[in-house]
Amino acid sequence: MIERRKIFRTSVVCLALAAAGALELMYGCAVRHLPGGATAPATNFEQILAWNAAVAQANSGFADNVIGLQQSAMLTIPEAKTILVGQATIAAADKRITDRISAAASCAATEAGTTATAAELNAAAVGCAAISGPAIATDINLILGAISDLTTSGLSPVKDPVKKQALVELLGTIQALVQNIFSSLKSQGVVK
Repeated sequence: MIERRKIFRTSVVCLALAAAGALELMYGCAVRHLPGGATAPATNFEQILAWNAAVAQANSGFADNVIGLQQSAMLTIPEAKTILVGQATIAAADKRITDRISAAASCAATEAGTTATAAELNAAAVGCAAISGPAIATDINLILGAISDLTTSGLSPVKDPVKKQALVELLGTIQALVQNIFSSLKSQGVVK
């Protein structure tokens, strides 16, 4: 029989490894696959989508750990629910950002054509994303606000300092990725 504590420790280790992978994405290592099997550096919007995917993974891992704490009786159901409401805010805003950036990237591919360079795709994507800029900025602010709320008081029911620190570090990873998304979009003039 597997003990729940061992499962939780294993999930923390797995999440730490996933966070390390997310850190690689934070520094712009996404690539674009070209026809014929070649690769090229990702367009700005492809990189944003990679960062956004890493946000979703880290946020899902955060939720899994909170659920694990509740299942191991380290959190009550109401305590876990309160934390998961903040996590759900992050997930919903991240999904909306993904949808808007994906739409801009698809629009850019259509407008720029199949032989477009990365620079041409980036320019077209900026034009396509311009209308969504204010909504994307709002969602970024929602995510950063939820992280702040969780970090400052939302995790107070987690009494184990090691487990609490693991959750804070996951939130820190999410925050760094979202700040990369914001910085990239701001430098392109999509958000202000």
